[in-house]
Amino acid sequence: MSHTLARLRRLFGDDLFVRRDNRFIPTSKALELAEVVGPTLTSLRMALEGRIRFDPASSQRMFTLAMPDISSFGFLPFLMPALRRRAPGISLSVLDANTDSAIAALAAGGAELAIGYFPELPPTIVGHHLVTLDSVGLADRYNPYLREGTMNLELFLAAPHVCHRVGNDPDGGDFDRLLNTYSYQRRIVLQLPHFLAIPAAIRGTDLVGVVERQLVERLPDRQELVAFELPVPQPHTGVSVVWHQRHEKDPGHHWLRSLIQETSVPVRRCSSDQLSVPADDAV
Repeated sequence: MSHTLARLRRLFGDDLFVRRDNRFIPTSKALELAEVVGPTLTSLRMALEGRIRFDPASSQRMFTLAMPDISSFGFLPFLMPALRRRAPGISLSVLDANTDSAIAALAAGGAELAIGYFPELPPTIVGHHLVTLDSVGLADRYNPYLREGTMNLELFLAAPHVCHRVGNDPDGGDFDRLLNTYSYQRRIVLQLPHFLAIPAAIRGTDLVGVVERQLVERLPDRQELVAFELPVPQPHTGVSVVWHQRHEKDPGHHWLRSLIQETSVPVRRCSSDQLSVPADDAV
């Protein structure tokens, strides 16, 4: 692989892939080349592997999906049982990816589907809306900033926070950008690269986090934590499945997209339930 990449670099006069944050990402030249050769390679691969007529029950195909850990947690428990029943020979490989890296993986051919929050899509990427989710505050049940299982704006901003942050985003993420519109700023003392690490970091501390309601409803040992409505109006987040246009006519790809849409219904039902704090949870 190294020798092949070296020859391609000499041929195109470009690095093509560069190391960043312990991983390789494609250069703009590599993405440009992927746009040109991607459809041809996909058509050739389908022809060679007999995918023009796709039978999920007998297929041995592997799909690569790009998504953050919260999407894996939310969708895979519903997708995988259906996939194992209907297409036991199909395998999935999941890449940990945020919005930008997922789009880059789709463009470069490193992933075939992506699930997550995509407020804007380039012209070559298309998709379908799956679910609409909202966020809540999360704290240990003995957090000193809680008042009868909730937290007003003054206490919320005064409390120490743990947040999810990818890379060196100077704004701290979507929720902090929302706070900035109200001229508010929270006190962040812990930044984590994964959503699912936030509840574990909160337990037994005075930390406060903002997580998706869907995550809280499915946490083990949830009785140790209190979820409360945020004191700042928060727009709901649309989660979509997206893919590159080169896969539009791929029957196997189309089948998997349909299965993801079908199995996202339990996620939607789960996320729409309203949280309530039992009386004995009041602190």
